[in-house]
Amino acid sequence: MIESRIAAEQLQRLSGLDFFPKEKPAQKELRLAIEVANTEGIAERIISDWLRYNTGSPKPSELRRLFYDENERHKQHLAECGECGGSGYITIHKLVTYYGKSFRIKRAETIGSDERGIAERIASQPLGDDHQQVLSAAMECSCRKVVAASA
Repeated sequence: MIESRIAAEQLQRLSGLDFFPKEKPAQKELRLAIEVANTEGIAERIISDWLRYNTGSPKPSELRRLFYDENERHKQHLAECGECGGSGYITIHKLVTYYGKSFRIKRAETIGSDERGIAERIASQPLGDDHQQVLSAAMECSCRKVVAASA
């Protein structure tokens, strides 16, 4: 689900349509329907499509149906990814060089999984006063970027 603030921005885009509700409780129901979107990109795409093809304001049930369908397509797309297995994130490794014994970073290099062993050996036998460490981090998978870009 997306944040209320993002949903409110998307709701504002609908405010110029015919039959847009003037009552706050009705507007709240539309906002809650928009919050069903799994990502900001999905919310923006569904609202953009609605504005492109309709002149009247949607009903909350219509928006929810559109969001549920798109959320399911998004979920299936992520599950098909061979890199992340559907999690949306992959693990990367970095060889980090620090100034002396401090934790101020002098240099950080992303290393491939095949270079990890070499980097760990280098880090265990530093040259000079600087020390090194191999760190792992999560990075957004390219499948999430493709889904967001198509949004």
